[in-house]
Amino acid sequence: MHHFSSAALVAGLLLAPVSSFLIPPPVPDSPPHTFGLSSSIISELDCFSCPFAGTDASEAWQDNVDSKIYLQFDASVAGGLTVNGLPLVSSLFDAPLPFPPTALQVRTSDGAVTRPLDLGFILVRSEPVFDPDTPDQVLLPIQFTIIALDGKPVKVDTIAIDLIKTRDRLVIARLVYIPFETTPGARTCGDASGWSLCRAKAFISSRLQQMAAAARHHGSRLGLPRGGCHGRKHGAPDTIAPLDEQGLLQPPPHRHRKHHHHHGRLHRFGKLVHHAMRYFFIPATLGIIGGLVASAVGMLIAQFVLYLWQAFFRPSTRLEEPSEAQVLAVDEEKMHLMEEEKMEEDGKASQYHDEPPRYKDVESLTPEAKN
Repeated sequence: MHHFSSAALVAGLLLAPVSSFLIPPPVPDSPPHTFGLSSSIISELDCFSCPFAGTDASEAWQDNVDSKIYLQFDASVAGGLTVNGLPLVSSLFDAPLPFPPTALQVRTSDGAVTRPLDLGFILVRSEPVFDPDTPDQVLLPIQFTIIALDGKPVKVDTIAIDLIKTRDRLVIARLVYIPFETTPGARTCGDASGWSLCRAKAFISSRLQQMAAAARHHGSRLGLPRGGCHGRKHGAPDTIAPLDEQGLLQPPPHRHRKHHHHHGRLHRFGKLVHHAMRYFFIPATLGIIGGLVASAVGMLIAQFVLYLWQAFFRPSTRLEEPSEAQVLAVDEEKMHLMEEEKMEEDGKASQYHDEPPRYKDVESLTPEAKN
């Protein structure tokens, strides 16, 4: 159930602003929901032919039901932008918080209301827009797209919201709906099994294309040369085909006029060696050298500390070395003891050898004496 919500939240994190070259996408000429400044707006998003969860958790899902998704957006400096009471955007530069918001689905035919459903969504945050005339205000354009309800894919319009932030206030300036057919992945994803993930990839690809176009536009304004893929004059054109026309699974076309040359095996092998040296051997060598240097420095520090300890703390506990006279006295005592032991052994040996042997006449003895 939370698979699509997690994927959408990850997509929202990836689509956070990462380049100062981005140009905020223009808001389409669709009728706005409201004008003026407001801290709270209620939106009933149309969901035609959508799955309907039913009024109770035990009820089975119904397909192709016309309904509305109830959304209440609140803006404040303390809480940021919230949808149905749960945070969506916390501040100017922070990423969306990973807490999936919920919403109620209202059936159009009879007004039946479902239980709170987890929203799988994609949040696109463009670069803030600053006005030199009002330096204390900043415009924060965001786009909020619901792609799933409790993991069930839905096809609804994208909600574009313009926030105005001052030092002590955050308000909603405008809310408009972008038709579903014009959003990324609306036509290319079709009825794929991983439709929600497909749309998330489409939004990411569209965002990357906008970043590349904005970078080229910024470079042309600075007068930077615009080369091709190898620095030639015939590079990729300024206009990029819409993502829906290219498809997600098809690689982008190579925009050369002609192939300059064919890269052979030696070229590929050279690139392989280059990448291996750059990303494996050089980092490994640097790591080994760093480890050896760290070990040598550690040994030197340990030796220095040991020397200091021996020099300042060890002398008080050293044992006094014996004098030369004491050593000679000990040696003489050992020699005297050795001479005495030798004399005792010689005396025993001489006593044993001087005593004559004794013989017994066994045959003359009586049997009792023999026994």
